[in-house]
Amino acid sequence: MLTKRFLLGFSIFNSCVCQAHPVNQHSEKLMGNNFTAFTNGQSYCLSAIDTHKNMKTCFPVFNTSEHVGLKFKLPDGSFMLIQQGEMAATIDTTKDSSFNTVIALNCTGKCDVVYSGAINNMEGLICNEFGCKPWK
Repeated sequence: MLTKRFLLGFSIFNSCVCQAHPVNQHSEKLMGNNFTAFTNGQSYCLSAIDTHKNMKTCFPVFNTSEHVGLKFKLPDGSFMLIQQGEMAATIDTTKDSSFNTVIALNCTGKCDVVYSGAINNMEGLICNEFGCKPWK
């Protein structure tokens, strides 16, 4: 556990893409913000490859809303919060082309779903409080 904490802390200070704790042994969450100009999900994922050489799967989500945070359902069933203007991704060392996800408003209790469907590897979704579309 101490090694994971050290590696996480070391990675945060040595990476242009901020990282959160691992989802499981092979998956990590990446966080970003609107101060970094990514034109699409692929450019966001390619920037992560610099610090994650074994990455084969990247599913980014960009929350363009100025008003609400969004919750991004990960492959393991947990949710990742993406604040207003932030980008986040789940990455893995295994190769997957897509998975079904849910993007919902960040609230307590029953939250409005803004998207339910597939998210594609190295493409992801660009979202706001009204819906999502492929981040091409």
